[in-house]
Amino acid sequence: MSNPLDTVNAVLLGLTVVLAALLVTAAVRARRWAVRRRTTRRPLLILRLVPLTLATVLGATLPAVLPILLFGATFDVGYWIVFAWLLPLLPLLSLVSCVLGAVALARRLWCLRHAGQATAAGDGAAATGPTTA
Repeated sequence: MSNPLDTVNAVLLGLTVVLAALLVTAAVRARRWAVRRRTTRRPLLILRLVPLTLATVLGATLPAVLPILLFGATFDVGYWIVFAWLLPLLPLLSLVSCVLGAVALARRLWCLRHAGQATAAGDGAAATGPTTA
């Protein structure tokens, strides 16, 4: 029989790879996303940013929440050391989630801001009409 912790680590590795692929895709496609969303109302736009925010917060809070859920104890560094020793891919999942989630969220916000400025500049040029030399 195989060790159950090996199975858990394999699942964590799979989750890490899938999460990294999704977050990198979100960061790369941020410009197209921002162009499509530049006319969206602000409450709907904020709702569309919630999944990236949750991915970032998950990465930051997972080390503190998991020992509480499993052991029912308050956060202690000793629990986290045991988790890191038994499940070495758990800190990797947290790191990937936190860092790539923040990068994807920041890129979307940056592209959204610049898409709005480009729209405003484009509207001003269209309103004055074509220029002739």
